[in-house]
Amino acid sequence: MFVLALLGPAASYGQARRHDGFVGQLHLGLGWCTDDACDEDNAIDAKLGTGASFGMFLGYRFPTPYVGVGANWQYSLHPVDDDKNWAEDAEAHSFAFDFGARAHPLVRGPFDPWVGLGIGYAFAGSSWDNTQIDRSESSSLDGPAFVFSVGGDYWLSDRFAVGLAIRYMLVFWSELCLETEYADLRWPDDTCAAPDEWEDRGLFVSLRGARFDGDDLPDLVQFLLTGTFAP
Repeated sequence: MFVLALLGPAASYGQARRHDGFVGQLHLGLGWCTDDACDEDNAIDAKLGTGASFGMFLGYRFPTPYVGVGANWQYSLHPVDDDKNWAEDAEAHSFAFDFGARAHPLVRGPFDPWVGLGIGYAFAGSSWDNTQIDRSESSSLDGPAFVFSVGGDYWLSDRFAVGLAIRYMLVFWSELCLETEYADLRWPDDTCAAPDEWEDRGLFVSLRGARFDGDDLPDLVQFLLTGTFAP
């Protein structure tokens, strides 16, 4: 009976759904990263797993019902699957924001699918304690990104909708920073350079002797549950 109560207003409202105006959308789901840098070819020889991801979208849908624009931010945790005895307390995360447009091909009915395209900026980082040489170490990346997204909302009323979304961020990492700090001398060493510069220097990215390859740097993906509010 409760489910019918929810679906009933949506079915009747769908024929007259208002299309224009501001919308807010909350995201909660899973985030992961792609390519060799997330699959043990990194500084701690550890696989970066799938973790919690959360974010928010704020946008405006024009009176022409097919198009909307807005801004999005997303934060994801990447659990470190690490069984090395020389790295402790390892953690990784990513953060991104973007601006873009969404196309809504259906203008009637409670189901509201959409596709999106945006441009933005992404950050990713990891940190760990190296017990072999008694120091803290970390790495970070940042760079511009293209964002491709697809999703669908089901309007429960004229103000609330629930749905699903998938986001893929194709990131062009422009800077890689490595930082170490010796625990005994408190001596920091922070060096930043473009990925191709690190590649030219022949940087070793792990104790296994793997050399840094800029093509192995990750893209970011999120699979999300969404809740939308139209004031």
